[in-house]
Amino acid sequence: SDWTMYAFSTQNQKDYFNLMSIYLDAVLHPKLDEYDFMQEGWRLEHEKIDDPTSPIVIKGVVFNEMKGVFSNSHQVYARQVQNNLMPTSTYQYESGGDPEKIPILTWNALREFHTTHYHPSNGRFFTYGSFPLSDTLAFLNDYLHHYEQQKTKAISSKLIEESHWNKSRSVNITCSPQSFVVDPNKTTTVSVSYLLGSIRNTWETFLLNIVCSLLVESENSPFYKKLIIPNIGNSYSPDTGFGRHTLNTTFHVGLQDISKNDVDRVVKIIDETFQEVARKGFEQSQIDALLHQFELGIKHQDENFGLKIILGLIYSWIHDTDPIDSLQITKYLEKFNDEMTKNPRLLQDIVEKYFLKNNHKLIATMNIDEEYSEKKKQKESQLCQQLISQCKDKQLIYEKGLELQKRQSAPQNVDVLPTLSITDIDKKAIRVPIIQGQIGNTYVQLCEQPTNGIIYFRCLLNTFELPNELKSYLPLFINILTK
Repeated sequence: SDWTMYAFSTQNQKDYFNLMSIYLDAVLHPKLDEYDFMQEGWRLEHEKIDDPTSPIVIKGVVFNEMKGVFSNSHQVYARQVQNNLMPTSTYQYESGGDPEKIPILTWNALREFHTTHYHPSNGRFFTYGSFPLSDTLAFLNDYLHHYEQQKTKAISSKLIEESHWNKSRSVNITCSPQSFVVDPNKTTTVSVSYLLGSIRNTWETFLLNIVCSLLVESENSPFYKKLIIPNIGNSYSPDTGFGRHTLNTTFHVGLQDISKNDVDRVVKIIDETFQEVARKGFEQSQIDALLHQFELGIKHQDENFGLKIILGLIYSWIHDTDPIDSLQITKYLEKFNDEMTKNPRLLQDIVEKYFLKNNHKLIATMNIDEEYSEKKKQKESQLCQQLISQCKDKQLIYEKGLELQKRQSAPQNVDVLPTLSITDIDKKAIRVPIIQGQIGNTYVQLCEQPTNGIIYFRCLLNTFELPNELKSYLPLFINILTK
């Protein structure tokens, strides 16, 4: 990832500004204490902190978390694919931290990175909800007014698009054996990935989102019919789908849990499917169903609606695209219908341009390595020994370990945090009026709410008279009926 986001939510206005003050302080003015770095990042420490004769190992919250991430084959695969698809940009690196590289980071380098990038000139602020916007702006202005705009801060974080390849590439990935395997002869994963257009082109991104969704996202999609139904593998590869979280959008499609002998077969099927779609196009019913989902998606207000909105615009906003333009889905839906009327081959042309004629293509294959975990342990041990050899005063490792333990055990001063009092909390529960009615012999309950133009319907049926031998089929019936 090339950005970080710190989100919070609350229904209490005082709590909202309390949280905002904490987040602003933590992001823009963190202590970045050396012992915090040791605890959260990495450190050399004795296995038994109070025993200087016990082995010295690498510890750290993030270090251990990322070791866990890299033990998951799906995570390894998806991350390696991105790193190799964009090998010259910031995406070649593991943003969460590669356990083999985390110990290279120094405390001073961390502070320098924060000074370079974590400045309001390089930030974006977003708020959603019923609290007055003027109050939020006044609060931010009061907190940020003493900062001076530093254009170099913003420029330092701008990315250059990945150069497109002249020919396709391939990469072989290894992972540890999984605890549960359906078929020991089918443990290979393969996918084909493409680097597509710039996220800065909103219309192009919209079209690619439609095409990529049509390709894989339903049981009527071309790749589901060609890859999943024939039972070549158990399911799509972990990275399958449209990616819009990087400067250039991406598309991945493949299968996991296949035989090694089926790798070339799967790649061939993928190529042939693109060719077939470019010739025949998509079924109109499939297009209509997807557009209907899009329309519902932009109107459905769940508990994370505000977060969903910012995730819809942040990818382009951080790359200097108008964020409002990214929100105007209705405008693009109307434009799409107009363009399809003018050019019925619009989607087929997209497939031909971005897949059949696109040389920035990566074929990734992953196989298990029985010695994967042992090799990782050996690398960690070698890295640890290297770090120990670079330490001039090994007594410091022991002393700092004791000091960190002392700090961790000390009570924290929670009095510095802003709090709510009882009077700040509304004692009245929100009551939603329900209108009771009847249609024929059926009782109806109506609840009027601001649902953004969507009607939500739930029906309860009495199954008392349903024969017992049929009741076991009810979950399947409901699943089919609602689809």
